[in-house]
Amino acid sequence: MNLLVAGKAVLIASWIVYCAMLTSIAILIQARRKVDPQLDAGRKSAPGAKYGMLLEALGFLCASLPRTPDEPVPQSLQIAALVLAPLSLLLGWLAIREMVLQWRLQAVVTQSHRLITTGPYAFIRHPVHTSLFGMLLATGFVVADWMTTVAAVVLYLCGTEIRIAAEEKLLAERFGTDFAVYRANVPAYIPFVR
Repeated sequence: MNLLVAGKAVLIASWIVYCAMLTSIAILIQARRKVDPQLDAGRKSAPGAKYGMLLEALGFLCASLPRTPDEPVPQSLQIAALVLAPLSLLLGWLAIREMVLQWRLQAVVTQSHRLITTGPYAFIRHPVHTSLFGMLLATGFVVADWMTTVAAVVLYLCGTEIRIAAEEKLLAERFGTDFAVYRANVPAYIPFVR
């Protein structure tokens, strides 16, 4: 099996597992919310975050646009994708495992939310965004050409900045000084930046 085929297989498997993980946690949360409506007590959302999510989705669409068949994929990008996709999946799993019932597709806080600063949250405030960024890069590396991958990265980062601003506004309102201290000491979603 050549490296490109292996890279694509690992990428596809990582996406299948990632989607299955998000789907199963969403089903678990829905079931728990039916049994215990208090999980949504005091629910506040950030409607503006949906615009960020739209830009992120456009980024993923760009990263999925196939390069021309005659354009070779550099071996370095194939290796990077082989490493990046499983690592991104692992980071996403660790992050969601820490959040459990607090994970939402939308930017939401409730009265039962707690400020999570353990696991990957000790190193990055938004590790799910980081893991999805890694998945986007891995996808672009093996599927798209370099210009499309750059466009995907720009769209994703712009969308993520919008989402994080909306999420952090909710977190600041809910957790006050505790969140301010955490924010001052832990980077947002790219380690060692901000």
